[in-house]
Amino acid sequence: MTTLVKLGEKIADLRKRRGLTQEDLAGLADMDRSFISEIENGHKNLSVTSLIRSFERASGKAAGCGFCLTFQFKQLILHAK
Repeated sequence: MTTLVKLGEKIADLRKRRGLTQEDLAGLADMDRSFISEIENGHKNLSVTSLIRSFERASGKAAGCGFCLTFQFKQLILHAK
């Protein structure tokens, strides 16, 4: 299993645990839903900087997510192996 696939699975898992659909996350991160799908399936390589920036935008828009969501995404990026 590639790192991209593992990272995508972790993003999908965290999204689902937050009760978000791909459409919800796409709206929060200012991304297209199909792009979120491609990331979660390990088909798109997004730079770590771009990924963090997108999810910081998402955490800023999502009520109740705030710092926790950004922190969790940063942690999964750092531990994706």
